[in-house]
Amino acid sequence: MLLGDARSGKLADNIAGFGRALRRAGVKVDSQRIGLAKEAALAVGISEREDLGAAFEAVMISCEQDRLVFRELFDIYFQDPKVANKLLAQLLPSAEGKAESSKRRPRVREALAPQKTFGQQAKPTTEDQKVEFDAVMTASDIERLQHADFNALSATEYRLVERLARDIKLPLPMFASRRSRPSRSGTRMHWPGVMHQAARTGGELIHLPRLARREQALPLLVLVDVSGSMERYARLLLAFLHAATRRHPQRDVFAFGMHLTDLTPAFRRAD
Repeated sequence: MLLGDARSGKLADNIAGFGRALRRAGVKVDSQRIGLAKEAALAVGISEREDLGAAFEAVMISCEQDRLVFRELFDIYFQDPKVANKLLAQLLPSAEGKAESSKRRPRVREALAPQKTFGQQAKPTTEDQKVEFDAVMTASDIERLQHADFNALSATEYRLVERLARDIKLPLPMFASRRSRPSRSGTRMHWPGVMHQAARTGGELIHLPRLARREQALPLLVLVDVSGSMERYARLLLAFLHAATRRHPQRDVFAFGMHLTDLTPAFRRAD
């Protein structure tokens, strides 16, 4: 395995480039984690590829849903020179390159795509314009998202869909509770209010206080499957529920995988 020549500084450059590739794949990796990865490489060495990958994963990954993307991208990024030829082949208009690229996860393909040079002021490409149109939701984009498989979306598309999911309204059914509230058009007399008013006015009643039944939304109980195969679907559902139920105090959210986890306290946070 060739990870670059540490004496000439290429190893550090490769690790920094790997961190940038993880960012493009939607993994939250900051400069501190990249620095920890460099220290981990010096600690475990580069002779054993599995040990190095485990060390990188320990310091660079904090979310379970990012592990598969990390491992696939690590296998592609840190291999022998033959893999470099495969990476070049996927950028060429050949049948072999397309077949190899189609097997990879969309987030990995996006991370390996050619990037623009820093400071380059180029005209927006067709793909860039497509993302901008997604932000305003044209009719064609709505139709595409209605039939899209969330597992097939790239990291950029997935973040866009997550923002759109937060804007969806959730009209909960209302019902008349046993509690009452003051109302001029109520059907019940508020006798304590009548007596207090009569005591203040010497027995004269200016108006008759009335009560009406208070309306409130039905309690909402949500069970979410957060197992590995449902990870992307669960994240979108949780993002939708977090924004849609923000004004509904009676909500209980539980996630189940190996255990049942109460997410209700987390849902009380603004973000």
